[in-house]
Amino acid sequence: MLFGLILTGLTDVLLYGLVLGVLILITQIVWIPFWAAGVINGIGHWFGYRVSPTEDASTNMAS
Repeated sequence: MLFGLILTGLTDVLLYGLVLGVLILITQIVWIPFWAAGVINGIGHWFGYRVSPTEDASTNMAS
């Protein structure tokens, strides 16, 4: 985890300079967990999935 954070930070600084690179890194640190855990997980549960066959049309969330 630390390696990915350092690599992302170095890439941001190399591409955008020190100040803007650090600001972009901070934005990524806040934004990526929200997007991955909140939005992607929410969409997945909204549409539902099945890990095994069932006799009904149930999914993870009632529509």
